[in-house]
Amino acid sequence: MPRNEIQCAEDACRIRDRMGRIRNQMDREVQGIKKGAGNLLSIHHQVRSHPWMGIGAAALIGFFIVPARKKRQEIQLDEQTVQKLIERGDIRVEAHRKQKKSWVRSATTLATNAALRAALAYAGQQFGKVSSVMAADNRPSANEVEVN
Repeated sequence: MPRNEIQCAEDACRIRDRMGRIRNQMDREVQGIKKGAGNLLSIHHQVRSHPWMGIGAAALIGFFIVPARKKRQEIQLDEQTVQKLIERGDIRVEAHRKQKKSWVRSATTLATNAALRAALAYAGQQFGKVSSVMAADNRPSANEVEVN
């Protein structure tokens, strides 16, 4: 066998080996892209990864779903028209009573507001602990990380 043929055979083997490595690497990359695309399209993954964005999106959707209040129309009536409406029973006139402010009511309101704020602060702390534990559970370990 001449030297050129041996050289060509060795070159062909090297090219074949390199092509095999490239195919394997492409397979891994395609699997990674598929997984990434699946995660991008998964609502559950997005909400787990970005809980505040999920809450904001839900609030925005709720804002648009709930119908707006109808605006009140103010009508100026003269005394004769009001008397006619009262006589027919179409409107009812009641005296407006103003609530008296008492120190007991003020103290109760103050205590209730303080308790609600404390409960919300506690709930926020607990949520932070749970979300940090969940985030730590979802992180890949050093053994799971693939280095290319």
